[in-house]
Amino acid sequence: MDSFAKLALLACLGLAVIAVPGPAFADDISARLDSLEKENAALRLRLNRIEASRTSRPIYRAPMVKEGVNFGLSD
Repeated sequence: MDSFAKLALLACLGLAVIAVPGPAFADDISARLDSLEKENAALRLRLNRIEASRTSRPIYRAPMVKEGVNFGLSD
């Protein structure tokens, strides 16, 4: 092996070691995912409550007007 190949191999190994995250980094990701799951569950619960309140509330509509009834208005 010539010196350039040894240097290239050493550089590749160094970059590979740096690129692999350590266990502390994995713990940070796990903690962030847990907090996002909790936030997602809270938002889903809030959305379900909002949607349930809209569907359970009665919708008031104006009564239908029959033809020929003018309610005292002149034609």
